[in-house]
Order: sequence, then structure tokens, then C-alpha cells
Amino acid sequence: MKTISRCIFILLLIVIISCQPSLLVKKEQPRAKVDSVLFYQQKDISDPFIDAVIAAKADTFPLHARLVPPPPPPLKYKEIEGFRVQAFAGLDSINALSIRHRIKSAQTDSVYLFKDKGLFKIQVGDFLYRNDAEKKKKDLRQNGYPGAWVVQTTIRIPKDTPADTTMNPVNKAENDRQEDRGVRIQILATADSLRAEGLSEEIKQKYNLPVIIHKAGTLYKVFIGNFSSREKAKAELKKLRTGGYPDAWIVK
Repeated sequence: MKTISRCIFILLLIVIISCQPSLLVKKEQPRAKVDSVLFYQQKDISDPFIDAVIAAKADTFPLHARLVPPPPPPLKYKEIEGFRVQAFAGLDSINALSIRHRIKSAQTDSVYLFKDKGLFKIQVGDFLYRNDAEKKKKDLRQNGYPGAWVVQTTIRIPKDTPADTTMNPVNKAENDRQEDRGVRIQILATADSLRAEGLSEEIKQKYNLPVIIHKAGTLYKVFIGNFSSREKAKAELKKLRTGGYPDAWIVK
């Protein structure tokens, strides 16, 4: 009887232990060896740049490089004093662009659009001599620009232009064509170019006379007409003085 009881006790103990695996002591399994080639680098890889920075002394200085752009190409023209024909001067930039487009499509001369003292100006041509500018002015007036007038300004000419052609072109033109100048009436001498241009337009509208703006040093002189005789100039001078220009006078 006792033997049977012991057998039953042992059997129950085995069943209880088998239902609780945590009570069983597992044998530790050996781990797989780490692949040292993939996960570890036994020797540092040398970097010459980093090594040089680390080993640099206190008296070394960094070297900075600066990129210098190439020089601009040489100009194909040179600038001297001459004449142009001014076809427009106003505040409306859209109108100025439209006029420039129309002139460029009809003229072979250079057309310049720029802003000067608040006004958009359109000038045509680069003339060494006034007579050539006068011809262009006449052509522009006949083609829908009655307010065109000659101005003395800086012009552009090709670099290969002979020196004797460009030496004092304004004075040379005046001397060579003195006989064509005739008698004129000077109505104003001012340092204000805008005032000279405004008066020029005013005279053209009132009297329908040719007006020339001549720059002499820092002054802008406004001349009227190119009269063949002094008598004709005197008759026009009388009209001008009674019309509100008492300071006008005759010049040769």
C-alpha cells in the first residue's frame, strides 16, 4: 500500500513540474561568432587631408582663392562731340518705346532711347557735322515727326575713323560751312538743358521756324532760323520781341 502511494506521489510531482517550464534549467547554447570583417574595421583608414588638418601648426594660415572675371570686350566705337536729331522728349515711357520702334523700322541710322533728368528722349544718328544732322531732321519732319530738332551731344563713331576726321568736328563743321549758316536770332542762353528744349518746342509751335540748340561749354544756346539776309532776320526779330521774347537778338 505504501509503495502504491509513493508511486502516485512521484507521478503527480512529475506532472506538476512538466506544467511549469520555468522551473526547468536550460543549458546555455553557445552564441554565433560575430563576423569581424563586416562589422569591425581593425585598422583606421588614413585620410591625408584630415591628417594634415590635425597635424597643422598654429602658425599656418588658410589659403583663399578669388575668382577674377575676365575683362569686358573692347568697345567697337569711340565717343566724341557731335550732333544727333532728337525726335522725342517726354514723360511717357510707353509712347517713347512706340516712337522708337516706328523710327527703327523706317530709318537706317542708330536710334537711342534713354532717360535724362526725368525725361525719356529719343535721338537719331551720330553726325560729325551739323549739316548732316539738319538733313536728317528734315527727313524726320517730313515723315511724321514735326518736332524733331538738332542737338549737340556725345556721339559714337567707329574706332577706325581717321583722326583728321574726328579732330574738333564741331569747330571744323562750323568753319567749313560758315557761308551756309546765314543770319540767326539767339533767343536764350542757359545752363538748363530742359529749359532750352522746352523753349525750342514752344518756338516751333508758335512760329513754325527752324530752331537749333547749340551747346557751348556749359551753356545751351537756342537759335532761330537761318535767314539769308539781315533784313529778314530783323522782321522776324520784331515778331519775337512783341510775342513775349524781348531778350532775343540777331547773331551772325
